[in-house]
Amino acid sequence: MNPKTPNSPNLSQGYGYLKQDKWFVFLLIVVSVVLCYFFVDRKLVLFFHEHSFRRFRIIHYIQDLPVYLLYLCPLLLLYGLIQLIRKQQTTWNLFCLVVPLSLLFSALIKPYFKLPFGHYWPETFKNNNPSFIHNQAYGFHPFQRGIAYESFPSGHCLMIFCFAALCIYYYPQLKWLWLTCCMLVILGLVLLNYHFLSDIIAGSYIGYTLGKGYIGLSKKIRILRMQ
Repeated sequence: MNPKTPNSPNLSQGYGYLKQDKWFVFLLIVVSVVLCYFFVDRKLVLFFHEHSFRRFRIIHYIQDLPVYLLYLCPLLLLYGLIQLIRKQQTTWNLFCLVVPLSLLFSALIKPYFKLPFGHYWPETFKNNNPSFIHNQAYGFHPFQRGIAYESFPSGHCLMIFCFAALCIYYYPQLKWLWLTCCMLVILGLVLLNYHFLSDIIAGSYIGYTLGKGYIGLSKKIRILRMQ
């Protein structure tokens, strides 16, 4: 029997702290979303409706960065598969496998994160959807289907934060570049009134969590594991 020394690490205690940190972040996100929903969202949307930035085309391109990434996914995946067949296991080749697979899967499951909430949009964009600006429609309508109920959480933020989490894992030295991409997408969505702030906060958290989950999964698959 080996008694513990005062300096010996307690792994179970460390894991407990890690779980507590995750729960603290989750509760912080929930509180932030609730506060934004009741006190910030509508005021912010009204402000940017009165000070329209939609005439600036560059902002439209910036906030659509996640869409452009999805367009690149098939090409990156094809390259990654070719390198996998050739057994070339570099960081870039693994990146070209894991990142497009993760983004494509996230795009596939994204609607299922929106369905339980059924949140109206800030403004009317498609098919005369009801919105806060044009119909004073505001609130959650759980499990209502249709384009009108897909504001929460933000799919664009989900995708870009998922991408950033993966990129930081593979290329941590470029962390500020990946975070800048996230901030630009958020700025574009806010300036163009495409989402409420609560949508953005929730989408960002879900996306980052998904990205970390994909990283954990890739570590368990031998052909996707970084050496």
